Amino acid sequence: MQEINVVTTCPICSNSHDVDVPYEGYMAWRKGMLIQQAMPELSATLREMLMSGICGTCWDRSFGE
Repeated sequence: MQEINVVTTCPICSNSHDVDVPYEGYMAWRKGMLIQQAMPELSATLREMLMSGICGTCWDRSFGE
């Protein structure tokens, strides 16, 4: 499976994060497929980082676990 590296920057803490994702799933998501269907193998935390940029630490601090 081919993977690509996506760099996200958290809008809260400004830290950058590297996320390795499957190429086909990433492209399907970018074309409109729901992210949880396109990349079910990723954790909810990683999917959120791709969608909003918010890292897991900031998410937990802001919204609880």
